[in-house]
Amino acid sequence: MATKVYELRKKPKLLFTLNDSDFHLIDEDHPSNNGEFKFNSIISVDLVKGKTNLDCIIFQFSN
Repeated sequence: MATKVYELRKKPKLLFTLNDSDFHLIDEDHPSNNGEFKFNSIISVDLVKGKTNLDCIIFQFSN
């Protein structure tokens, strides 16, 4: 799979980059969310409906 980049928000920037084995997140609004995350370390994924037009996805990772 080729790398795909999704700009979810312009200001403050929210950028999601999807690769073969991981994804990279840049969140200028909440910098503690920034990082590179390996797919094989994901334990669970929850989709949380919010009050905005974007859904919230919560990932739980192993250490």
